[in-house]
Amino acid sequence: MLRMSTTNSFDDNPGSLAQKLTILEMKELNERQRAEYAQKLYDQQRQTLRQLEDRNIELEKKFSELTRMNLEMQRTEKQLREDLTHSVPRTVSDADKR
Repeated sequence: MLRMSTTNSFDDNPGSLAQKLTILEMKELNERQRAEYAQKLYDQQRQTLRQLEDRNIELEKKFSELTRMNLEMQRTEKQLREDLTHSVPRTVSDADKR
């Protein structure tokens, strides 16, 4: 019974309380640093995602423009072929083939 009271008085020792307080403060600091690091990583990921989305939009616009240009070139080619078939008389074309 005497030992228990000695142990309790040891726990109430100001040095022990200061040590416990120091450990708690270190844990709190560690948690705060972890949270700050996690926030930094999160912000970097958001920035990267935003850049990728912007690049994707840019590529979609370029693809759309290229598709439009390609269709326009196909129409022009078709028109030129039609013009060419009508510009040379059939007899000249047949003679040229022989």
